[in-house]
Amino acid sequence: MFAAAWLGGVATGFGGPHHFQKWIEGEVVTVDTNRHLLAIRQGAANARTTLTWDNQTTLFSETNESSKPAIHPGAMETDHLRAGEHVRVLYLNQGKDLLARRIVRRPDPEHVDRK
Repeated sequence: MFAAAWLGGVATGFGGPHHFQKWIEGEVVTVDTNRHLLAIRQGAANARTTLTWDNQTTLFSETNESSKPAIHPGAMETDHLRAGEHVRVLYLNQGKDLLARRIVRRPDPEHVDRK
């Protein structure tokens, strides 16, 4: 009975949580347009998360002003991403790689002087 349930899960492709999409947010460290790789550093950690993208990955931009709509240019424009930008990426596990589905450029954090 257990084997039948396990084989049913494998056959339908619902084998585990690795198929669900997740968000990651951080600073772009490197962009390799030839290999379709994007490295992101989260917070103050030095650890990098490397993601890949394909022709179905979309790039969005958020604005600082609520009166302006977000920009949705459609297909991924790899030459638009730069190291140092803050991004939020929706990704999923694709085999051994993390495949980016949506990349959202975040506005630069505003610096607040506290006295």
